[in-house]
Formats: sequence, structure tokens, C-alpha cells
Amino acid sequence: MSQEQYFHHPFFGHLKLNKTIKFLEIHTNHHLQIIHEIIHSQR
Repeated sequence: MSQEQYFHHPFFGHLKLNKTIKFLEIHTNHHLQIIHEIIHSQR
């Protein structure tokens, strides 16, 4: 995959490969935390 390729995010604009990977890591962890909180609040 070329370092010149990018992902277009509606708010952050064009994210190159390394920024996209970091964004996906943070975004996924954010959603996992939300799921964790929902599960633990229903106990």
C-alpha cells in the first residue's frame, strides 16, 4: 500500500495511512469502552 494513499474522513479530511491507522485504533477503543460501560451498567 502506498504511503500516498489516504482515507477521506468527513470531519478530519484526508488522513494518510499512518494517521488512518492511529485514528482507527483510537476510534475502535472508544467504541469498545462504550460497550464495556453498557455491559457493566446492566448488572
